[in-house]
Amino acid sequence: MFAVILLVLDIVISGFVIMNMKNGMNAGEAEAAGTGGNILYVGGSGPNNYTKIQGAINAASNGDTIFVYSGTYYENVVIDKSIHLVGEDRNTTIIDGNHAGDVVNITADRVTMEGFTIRNGDGWPYAGVKIYHGNDNSIYN
Repeated sequence: MFAVILLVLDIVISGFVIMNMKNGMNAGEAEAAGTGGNILYVGGSGPNNYTKIQGAINAASNGDTIFVYSGTYYENVVIDKSIHLVGEDRNTTIIDGNHAGDVVNITADRVTMEGFTIRNGDGWPYAGVKIYHGNDNSIYN
């Protein structure tokens, strides 16, 4: 019976590792790779890498994916293109608006945003995430 429990535990753990890794990428990167378009990175190193989320958005085209590595990014972001913005981990990938207006302002159609903690927007009438004249947008955490 002990051997059966170990076997089941081994299968469960192996499945977890397989689900969280695909072709050497973590789950967020693998999901980003499946969207078509180019992949731009924020907070990492190498080609197509930016230090600011807004810098990557400015360089992106419709249909691109921006993958943001864990960290705290002190900026206010305007998404004006149909992109997929993916945070590495919703608890450790943070956009901090530094109490200066909307933290994220979406003005485009077909934007997907997921895997972020949004904090420190300004008070009324500002928002953590504001969708202004956009259609078919999705926000996941």
